[in-house]
Amino acid sequence: MTVFDWVSYKLAAQEFKNADELFQHFSDLADRKQQWDFAHWAAFIFESVVKGLFYVLFYPVFAVVELLPPDAGGATQFFVGLLAFIITVRVYLAAGRLFIGLPWRRFLRSLVVRSSPFGKTRWAGFWTLKRAGMFKPGGLFLGEWRGLFGLVRRDLYHHGEAQILTLASPGSGKSAGLVVPNLLTDQPGSFVVNDPSGELTAITRRFRATRGPVVILNPYAGDFTASEQWANLLDDTGFNPLSLIDTGPHLAAECADMARLLMVTINRDQGDYFDIDSVQFLSLVLVHMMLNFPEKERTLGQLFLFVHRTPDEIEKSLVKMVKAGQPQIVPRAKKFLGIQADAPEQWAGVIARVQQAAATYEPLTPLGEHVAKSGFDAADLTRHDMTVYLVCPSQHLRTAQPWLNLMIGALGMAVGRPGPARSVTFLVDEAPALGLLPDLRDMIGQFRKAGLRVWLFSQTRAAFDSIYGRESAAALLGLATITQFFGITEWSVAKDASEMMGETSRANRGLSEGDKTDRDSFSSVGVPLLRPEEIYRAKRGRMVLSIAGIPHPIQARLVPYFKRRTMRKRADLNPYRGR
Repeated sequence: MTVFDWVSYKLAAQEFKNADELFQHFSDLADRKQQWDFAHWAAFIFESVVKGLFYVLFYPVFAVVELLPPDAGGATQFFVGLLAFIITVRVYLAAGRLFIGLPWRRFLRSLVVRSSPFGKTRWAGFWTLKRAGMFKPGGLFLGEWRGLFGLVRRDLYHHGEAQILTLASPGSGKSAGLVVPNLLTDQPGSFVVNDPSGELTAITRRFRATRGPVVILNPYAGDFTASEQWANLLDDTGFNPLSLIDTGPHLAAECADMARLLMVTINRDQGDYFDIDSVQFLSLVLVHMMLNFPEKERTLGQLFLFVHRTPDEIEKSLVKMVKAGQPQIVPRAKKFLGIQADAPEQWAGVIARVQQAAATYEPLTPLGEHVAKSGFDAADLTRHDMTVYLVCPSQHLRTAQPWLNLMIGALGMAVGRPGPARSVTFLVDEAPALGLLPDLRDMIGQFRKAGLRVWLFSQTRAAFDSIYGRESAAALLGLATITQFFGITEWSVAKDASEMMGETSRANRGLSEGDKTDRDSFSSVGVPLLRPEEIYRAKRGRMVLSIAGIPHPIQARLVPYFKRRTMRKRADLNPYRGR
């Protein structure tokens, strides 16, 4: 039996209740088919197909009617069949919208968006990140990427040159999710870690010691050792910044650089001549010390004693410098002898600023004792893997701010010296707390090829504006090749993040009025990929990143170190929390 005979049988079965009548019907049909021409056959096939499709499509209606009891009246069969017919039609219409109308609208939307004049930014996907090498271990850990509703998870790493800016609110997980994980990984290179509370040092120093020498610069070590939970955790190696000065042919230039770092309160944009003269006088004293003082006395404590002499004693020292005839000293010494004699008010301003710069390192104070020791060679940062922790309790932060500033600048100078490039990463937590870093922008730009990577952490962007000025802060933060945002509580930062993520196109559906019917119409509009309010109200642990060289922004998650088994084994207890 052919398919058409089967369909005819199913249709005939609805008309003939008697088997003999049905058999006779098919016998007559077979006799007629032998005499048919092409037209008859075409009509028969068309009729069979139409009737077959009708029967198949509305089989639920026939099936429902057949389920009625035999004694059901005609009216009952009619209304039940009508209800089944309506339901069947509604189901087919819904299926048509789902499987035909929806794909068609999506196709139209894609055409509109593709030709849109607005932005076409989207979130970076798996293959974009893989091609960029973001899944390759061994670089700076930036967080965890998730795809396919969280089923696919990959850690994000950055290799090569990098200047990173992380903006996040207090308590949002910067230390646990970024700083500590990077200190507990096997990536090569040295680290300089700004750790005001000592927490990072206590957690990571044991593992870092397996990677290379560990140096703890902690002038106020006595504050920690007085507490039981901190006992023997944070000692002080000591470091004399003047040990970085090379007494070779570039002595004057290196002393000038060191003097500028010591005068950390200078705002060079103001062009105050007192500041310029103060730096020059301080540089003169440093050159004199490096040429004429015994090596053990070339310390900032001795600098303090020199500049705090009486005016007559300083004048006598300048006269001796001139008489000694050392070419690096004589011109400057004569200049300041003239200022002292002819412009006493100007001289008073110069000496006051120099004394202010040296006051931080007064002998017999914690900072004075610290800088009198030479506990390590800063050049080792570029020779092998080393970790340097800068520790300062919060109650001493205001006093020690010039020292922290000096350490960042001096160690940056050590990394930037000529020689083979080696990765040295500065993790600068709470960067605005260090105050003005006059050479930070130049250091980031000039020493990156030497391997210097600077990672700045801050709670707000406004803090940089207040310290550096809006234009200087914009120039500094503009050097960042990677910018992270999470836990944002500053609306202006949320707006900046939204703008940085870019704009995407959306198809706006409308209704166009025709002569007889209304039809759907689509037009493109530009909308932010991520609105400021979405960033402002993001769930804890959600972050967005913008990375130079990757065409699309990235959504990622913070992963605290204590949620990774390997990192938990490498980490020590947090003394503040006891776990």
